Amino acid sequence: MAEGFFDGHFGNDTLTTDKQLEELNLFFRDRYMINTIFNAVFMVFGVLGNSLVLYVYRAKLRRKKRDERYYIVVLATTDLWHCLFSSSLVFAKNRNPLNFPNDVLCKILLYGTNVFSSLSLLFLLVVCVHRYRKICQPLMPDITLRMKNCGIFLAVLSAVVFNFPKLIFFKRKQINILEVNAFVCGSDMKMKGAMFFVAGMSKFWIAFSIATVLVLIVLYSLIGRVVYKQMKQNVNKRKESERICIQFGRLSISDDISSTSPRISEHHSKALYKIADNRVKVYEKKKPDPKTGTTRSMSMISTLRNQVQTRRLTVMFILITVVSILSYLPTYIFVHFDSKDPTRWFSVSNVELQLFLFLRSLHTVGYVGNPWIYAFFDSAFKQELAKLLCRGMLLESSSEHSSSRHGS
Repeated sequence: MAEGFFDGHFGNDTLTTDKQLEELNLFFRDRYMINTIFNAVFMVFGVLGNSLVLYVYRAKLRRKKRDERYYIVVLATTDLWHCLFSSSLVFAKNRNPLNFPNDVLCKILLYGTNVFSSLSLLFLLVVCVHRYRKICQPLMPDITLRMKNCGIFLAVLSAVVFNFPKLIFFKRKQINILEVNAFVCGSDMKMKGAMFFVAGMSKFWIAFSIATVLVLIVLYSLIGRVVYKQMKQNVNKRKESERICIQFGRLSISDDISSTSPRISEHHSKALYKIADNRVKVYEKKKPDPKTGTTRSMSMISTLRNQVQTRRLTVMFILITVVSILSYLPTYIFVHFDSKDPTRWFSVSNVELQLFLFLRSLHTVGYVGNPWIYAFFDSAFKQELAKLLCRGMLLESSSEHSSSRHGS
């Protein structure tokens, strides 16, 4: 417990109030050091990963089918800004846990963090509705680019307006730690209207988040069932096609070497000859142009590839949603308890404090892990990223070679 430290350092009455606050602040800054390093590492990975995603998709994959990768750019942009705001807020709090600098920094960092955190959930809901329309209702008209932009605009407007009270009621507020007046960044519940706008809106957001998660679970369950059926049908069709090809191969061999071939049943033989005869008749009747046949084959191959890519991206968005929900759940719990009594974290043991801080930082798993998920599921992104990394390694090796030549 921290009380032992306080008793030993603040038993001297000659220490001024400012000096006591400075000593307290330094003590908890050291305690927060592990969490600061943890967030610094994840901030580097988050910024680099999402910046690479934006560069590759905007510069290298611009000509690719925009319909499938439209939301990836939106999610990566949100993750990048969320990483910057949330990490900056953690650094500001951990550097001065009991002597936060000023109101403006508190309001901007808290507001930005909450806005982009809300946007992550709202964008995942928009993506889920789009995937449901595309997979489960393919006969309906496609969602146009204008409709997508409208969905993104409504999500941004909702997040900005809903979190606006945080600009008013969140500030540098005073708390009392062992009879020492300290200053932290949090909600001032003594302000008029704080109970309605802070506590009430927090309860509403929790209820809305739970409802959104339930909608995501239901819609993605329906999507997953359709995708599973499609994959199973494709496997069965491929096996049936391979079986028929093998059967025709055996039949041709039996025509050439009738003495050594196994006897085929009369019913089976008639069925195979019927299929072969129908194919010959259709071929003789239509006699398609070789160029037309090649075009149709290429079109069929392209359609099959698009279907496979659509299913892979659907599975990718499902995984992103699951990771985001699991990573945000501990953070929501921490914020809920912190809003009620922010002084509780300064009276627990160091082990408990590190555990609570770790739970608070688990939301970083979302914006750090998403670029890896993109690279695993999107083969085009993986290829462009590999080219970019290889080009960078070649440039580095060539620069080292030229510098060694100049040195010699």
